[in-house]
Amino acid sequence: VHNEIVINAAPDEVWSAITDAEAYGDWNPIFVHYEGPLQPNSSLTLHLKMGEKPSPVQVTVEDFVPNQ
Repeated sequence: VHNEIVINAAPDEVWSAITDAEAYGDWNPIFVHYEGPLQPNSSLTLHLKMGEKPSPVQVTVEDFVPNQ
């Protein structure tokens, strides 16, 4: 899956927001939290908000380029 958007903010501000697992849900209403390291070939657990309780979804990070 590939998704791309343009954000009107400095890369370090965006990077700070997307790498803060506890605050992930502040800007992402679908995946409200994640657990695991953000690095190539690592496994993450995303918490998908569907209903009252988020459901865990396992994903693999294939590529990871900081501040981009």
